[in-house]
Amino acid sequence: MAPSINWTEYFHIVFKEYIPLDERIIVLYASKYIEDLEKLIRQYDSRTIMSYCLWRVIASLVPDMSKNFREAHLELVRYTQGGVPHGIGSHCLLNRADEAFAQPMTYLYLKSQSDDNIREELQELIQNIRSTFYETIKRNTWMTNDTKKVALAKAQLMSEFIAYPLEILNKTYLNFSHSHLNISFGSHLKNVIGLLENEVKKNIALFRKPVDKKQWMTSSAQVNALYDSNRNAIIIPVGMTRPFLYNSKFPHFVIYGRIGMVIAHEIIHGFDTNGRYFDEHGNLFQWWNNETDATYRETERCIVEQYSNYTYEQVNMTLNGNTTRSENIADIAGTELAFLAYKQWLKVHGDEHRLPLLDRYNSEQMFFIAFSQIWCGNYLNERLRKDIRDMIHTPFRYRMIGSLHSSHHFSRAFQCDSNAKMNRQPKCTVF
Repeated sequence: MAPSINWTEYFHIVFKEYIPLDERIIVLYASKYIEDLEKLIRQYDSRTIMSYCLWRVIASLVPDMSKNFREAHLELVRYTQGGVPHGIGSHCLLNRADEAFAQPMTYLYLKSQSDDNIREELQELIQNIRSTFYETIKRNTWMTNDTKKVALAKAQLMSEFIAYPLEILNKTYLNFSHSHLNISFGSHLKNVIGLLENEVKKNIALFRKPVDKKQWMTSSAQVNALYDSNRNAIIIPVGMTRPFLYNSKFPHFVIYGRIGMVIAHEIIHGFDTNGRYFDEHGNLFQWWNNETDATYRETERCIVEQYSNYTYEQVNMTLNGNTTRSENIADIAGTELAFLAYKQWLKVHGDEHRLPLLDRYNSEQMFFIAFSQIWCGNYLNERLRKDIRDMIHTPFRYRMIGSLHSSHHFSRAFQCDSNAKMNRQPKCTVF
C-alpha cells in the first residue's frame, strides 16, 4: 500500500533501536488515510511536499519561537477564530513545563496546598458515587438481566486513578526519573525540541513491553478528568481540586454538584455511545443484547433531537446533537448520578445548613445551583461558532440547560409547573 513511500526505510529509521523489523508484521488501521496520502504524494512534487512538512513542524512550534513568529501567529488566529489562542506567552511556558515535568510540578503544587488528605477525600467521594451507580444499574428496567450483569461487572471493575501517583512524593524518585534530561539556559526552542524528541523515544521504547494498566498516562496536575475505555478507568487528577471545583470545607451540595458531577460524568462515559462497546477489561466487545441495544438507541435518538433543537442566540447557530451525543449522555446521566449520590449522603447526615442570602433554597435546590455555576463563561463570537461546528462538547450554556431539561429530579426539587420552560418534555433519561 502507498508504493510511493519506502516503508522499509521509514520503519528502520524510526524503530531500528527497538524492533527488529524482519520479525514484525505491521498492522495497518487507517488504510483509507494511507490511500489518500498516496494520492496526494502522486499529485504534488517532492519540493511542495517537503515544504508542507516543514511548515507543519514550524507551525507546531510557533508558540516557542521568537516574538515575530508569535505575533504573526496571533494575527492569523485573531482573524480566523476571533480571539487569542491558548498556549501563548507565559501559558506556553507553563504548558511545556507541565508536559515535560508533570510529576515535579504536581509535587510542588501539593506542597503548596494545606489539605494533606485530598486523595483520601476524593476516594471517599468516588466510592459514594460508585455505590450509588451500582444500585442504579440494578434498579433500571430497560436492560435485560444478562446485560445488566455485565454492566454491573464493568462498573465494579472500573479502575481509579485518583489525585496523583504516590511515587511523586518521593524526591529521590523524581530526581532519578528526570536525570537524563539535558536542559540549557541558552535556547528555549532548543530545549523544547530536545524534550519532544525524548518523549518520542520514550514512547517508542514501550514497544514489545507488557502494558502496565496501573501506570498513570496523564499529568496529575492537569485540570481535566477523563475516562479511558481501553483500561476501563476513570482519571481524576489533583488538578481538578482547584478552589472553584473542590474544597473540603464546601457544603456537600457544592462538592457533589461540582466535582461530584465531574466524577459521575466520567463514570458514565464507560456506558456512553463509544464506551459501551468496551467490556469490563477494556476490550472491544459487543456485550449488549439486541433488546437492550435497541432501547438505548431510542434514548440516544431522543438526546440527539433534544440538543439539535437548541439555537445559540449569540451567533444564531443550531447545535449539532449528533457530534456531541456522547458528552451529552455523560452530562445528563452524570448530573442525575451525582444528585442521587448526594441524596444518599443526605439520608445519612441530614439536611445541610442553609446559606446566608440563599436561605430560601433547600439542600437539593442548592445542588443544582452549584452544578449550574460550573458552566458560567463568555464566548467570543468566532470561537463560539468554531466550537459549535467542530467540538464534541456542547457549549457551556447548553451543557447546563440540556442536563436540567432532562432531569426529573431538578423539576421536582424546584416544583416546576408542567408547562415551565425548564420542565422540558419528553425527558431523555439514560439511567
